[in-house]
This record gives sequence, C-alpha cells and structure tokens, in this order.
Amino acid sequence: GAEPSAKSRNDLGIVHYQAGRYLDALLQFNQANFADPTSGEILFNLGLAYLQEGKKKKALQNFKQAKKLARGNPGILTSIILNDLLAGNQE
Repeated sequence: GAEPSAKSRNDLGIVHYQAGRYLDALLQFNQANFADPTSGEILFNLGLAYLQEGKKKKALQNFKQAKKLARGNPGILTSIILNDLLAGNQE
C-alpha cells in the first residue's frame, strides 16, 4: 500500500481538485508523489491537475508513468482522458 503521508496528501489533493483549486491540488499530489513515487493513482491525479492548469506536456509525462504503474487499476487503464491524450501523442 501507499505510504500513510502519501495517501493523506493524495486524498487532500482530491478534495482541492474537486473544489477547482488545481494549484493546491498539484501541491498535494506532488508531495504525495514524493512520499510514494510508485503510486499510479497519484501520478494519474497529477496528470489530471496538470491538464487543468494547461500544462499538457507535464500531464502527458505523468499519465505515461501512471499507466506503467497502474497495477491493473481500471480507473487509470480505462480513463478516456488518459487514453485520448496518449493516443494523440504517439511518436
């Protein structure tokens, strides 16, 4: 499982994200990612928050990592946002 601090920061980031406070969400997700760099869910959330901030390249990097570390998480693997972005950016 995730580091306790990673989980609490990720949860807090989700609260900020849902309230439309994307910079606050990014701060929490980045700290969660620092505490647990192997969490696909945290990386996915980072990608979503970067997308909201208009940082498509950063979003893409995080989505790629999230997909690698998804561990079968259907929320990540079947995400239309993630798959559309990755499909549109195939080199």
